[in-house]
Amino acid sequence: MGPMRTIDILRKAEQFHQQLSAYYASLGRAAHREEVKQLLDYMSRHELYLGHCIQEYERGGSKSVMEAWFKISPQFPMDKWLSTVAFTPEMTTEEVAGIAMQLDAYLLQIYEMLINRATSQELRASLANLLEMEKREEIKIMRSALTN
Repeated sequence: MGPMRTIDILRKAEQFHQQLSAYYASLGRAAHREEVKQLLDYMSRHELYLGHCIQEYERGGSKSVMEAWFKISPQFPMDKWLSTVAFTPEMTTEEVAGIAMQLDAYLLQIYEMLINRATSQELRASLANLLEMEKREEIKIMRSALTN
């Protein structure tokens, strides 16, 4: 694929969160431990919330940031990413949290790559804010896993 605008990349990130939400919901149905089911349900809802945050970010972002072009076209190969994690119904909350961190790391790497290639300070700052939001939300998931 060729160049992409910020808005197109963000829509892919939003889709990533929606797909991850569905994935966590399906894992929750398969999990054996009640505390793991609860964590996965929370994670599923949280991913939908993150997708909503990105939508709000798109609506509130300046036209120059949303319409900025990147020479690269980051891919969000969900099937490939999911193939790197091995979920079993017997997993503990800590193991599930580890999977979440691994999957989140893929998205964070994309944001970091975009920040490094941003053509303006406004675009760089805007993407850095989005990256920080994602990191803060990841911490919430980890805290929830550890207090379960």
